[in-house]
Amino acid sequence: MKAYIPNALSLFRMFAWIPIIAVTLAGYPFYALVLYGAAAITDWLDGYLARKWKVTSPFGQKVDQEADKVLVLALLIFASLYIGFYTESLAGSFWVAIAAAIFFARDYAVYSMRAWLRSKELPPLPSSHIAKGKTTVQMISVGCWFTSLVWLGVSFLFWVTLLVAVGMTLYTLWDYHLQYQNARAAYEAK
Repeated sequence: MKAYIPNALSLFRMFAWIPIIAVTLAGYPFYALVLYGAAAITDWLDGYLARKWKVTSPFGQKVDQEADKVLVLALLIFASLYIGFYTESLAGSFWVAIAAAIFFARDYAVYSMRAWLRSKELPPLPSSHIAKGKTTVQMISVGCWFTSLVWLGVSFLFWVTLLVAVGMTLYTLWDYHLQYQNARAAYEAK
């Protein structure tokens, strides 16, 4: 039974955006914030339990990574639409959509680089500490947005953390690109 709990937590996180959006639209942003907090905590908890119970698996590792991406991107797209429709701030909506697009493009580019390396049977690009930190800052940023729905005075934290997350996203893309270029050059030099 223990073997399934970490993966179940990751799957909960992957699909938590659905009830979070529903609760927000129903007019209960505080409960959406609590639900989001529970989903965000599973990012740490699933890995911790899998390592503690020695039930790590390739499936679990992949689902864990994808769950983070799905949760953050789905909620940022929702935030962009919410900001546009409910606050009528088209500029705010636009910048959140741009951030979401940058996050998606970076993830797609890294996935493509890793796929090419796999196709040539080369070692994968390792996750860096800053890439893991980027995910944490992205999640904090989304949490700040939900917090700003409850306590209006903290919306500046959302914009600051979103900007930091965009910077970290671009930096990690550049870092992965350099690693990829080095691996590709070494492969082609053979």
